Amino acid sequence: MNYNEVLNHAWQAHLAPKSSQSPTVISTFAGCGGSSLGYSMAGFRELLAVEWDEHAVRTFKVNFPPVPVYHGDIAQLSVEQCLNTARIDVGELDVFDGSPPCFPSGTMILTNEGGERPIETMMPGKLVLTHAGVFQRVTQVYCRPYVGKLLEVILEVGKTRLRCTPHHPLYVQRRMSAASELAAVPEWIAASDLRAGDLVLKFCARDYTTRDYRSGTWLPIERIEPSYQSSGNVYNLEVENDHSYVANGFAVHNCQGFSTSGKRQFSDNRNQLFKEYVRLLQGLKPKVFVMENVSGMVKGKMKLIFAEILRELKACGYQVSARLLNASHYGVPQARERMIFIGVRNDFGIAPTHPLGRFAPITVKEALHDCTPSEIVPLTGKNLAKMQLLRPGANAKEKERASLAVFGKVSGFTLLRIKWHAPAPTILKTVSVSPTFGAGLIMPNEDRYVSIAELKRLGSFPDEFQLEGTFEERWARIGNSVPPLLMRAIAEHIKDEILARVNAPSKI
Repeated sequence: MNYNEVLNHAWQAHLAPKSSQSPTVISTFAGCGGSSLGYSMAGFRELLAVEWDEHAVRTFKVNFPPVPVYHGDIAQLSVEQCLNTARIDVGELDVFDGSPPCFPSGTMILTNEGGERPIETMMPGKLVLTHAGVFQRVTQVYCRPYVGKLLEVILEVGKTRLRCTPHHPLYVQRRMSAASELAAVPEWIAASDLRAGDLVLKFCARDYTTRDYRSGTWLPIERIEPSYQSSGNVYNLEVENDHSYVANGFAVHNCQGFSTSGKRQFSDNRNQLFKEYVRLLQGLKPKVFVMENVSGMVKGKMKLIFAEILRELKACGYQVSARLLNASHYGVPQARERMIFIGVRNDFGIAPTHPLGRFAPITVKEALHDCTPSEIVPLTGKNLAKMQLLRPGANAKEKERASLAVFGKVSGFTLLRIKWHAPAPTILKTVSVSPTFGAGLIMPNEDRYVSIAELKRLGSFPDEFQLEGTFEERWARIGNSVPPLLMRAIAEHIKDEILARVNAPSKI
């Protein structure tokens, strides 16, 4: 079968009726249903989906009409609600799935493009100043709703303020004692653990370029006080290499709220979304859980966070295995890497394993050869001029030369012309069709954005899968999703290699 025939066959498996004996799954952070579709393709029956984003929920309901959806903040969802909606008892659920992502809008981020930019306007590819005093590239932008108390960190000098969630880490030197002027080695400390007198790394907000920056100064905190009750969105950035950025002049960590410093564990509010996932995991006691997160968890200092996550998941009563999987090895024409955690409840005595990648990479050409573009969104303005100078898969130096030729300066490069004879790169959630500040994937032989129909193919969504909303909203749905064929491979492996043993009749 060619690639489109594989997708059609998988779609028919999704549509096939599920029996009461089919394995069951509950999905948290369900998005538009990428993971849910993968489970359904593998023969699972979904009992409940949890998602807060209105646009994602609308798409989910169109494609999964029988599945109950909890549309709201996961922190407000009780174990009892899950059990009642799913009509199961504690311990009966086969698989519990989730992909757990912090600052309010208006927080200013230092970039290399002439000073500060609001965090809500940031896009993958932009260069931001890190705590190390160098510019690094943003690889992902996260946004989630937050209902709860924020903290305001106020400095003695200049009364500079930073408003953030309690668990977000700042780069801090802690004085050896209240009376001492000597400070300890810098460390990442959650805002809720800061105290008056701690020194935070503060950068001057002025025009920065890639060759002109200040190293920052250490300034004392005057006080930390509660701020207003936020009912809006909070944001976070994933940044390559240094895993940090400068927000309102403060050096902060980007690791989705997880902190490597202090004595408190995740259960003590280090990361709200991870905490909520663990809370439901402990209450539901499923036979197996699956959790997805970013590939950067096993790089550099993030390894410490990875180890803490493993400890926390094991403490819930599970044997846990984590592997970095590349979607292109599982029939997806996209080189998307994600860390996949699989846990099996301890009482079964079964060590979790991951599926082997059995597929030769599917190229963009193979995926799109019979795909009709759903709509044409052309490149315009300076983005068109810039992209016409670049070949597919252009390297960093070629991109710098193109930026200098068109813009007169080196800037964060967020447009990428894909290659015909290789899988697509990771599809990110952010796309911009601005004539000056574009972001997204561009066709190999045309000066236009990849269409939504083509993007679905590259994300392993069948042509019949419906997406709701604007061009940007539909793009974001795919960029935020676990590729269905990757999740199908994981789900089939769990069904055949783990649940088959768990549910096998005992021999007396």
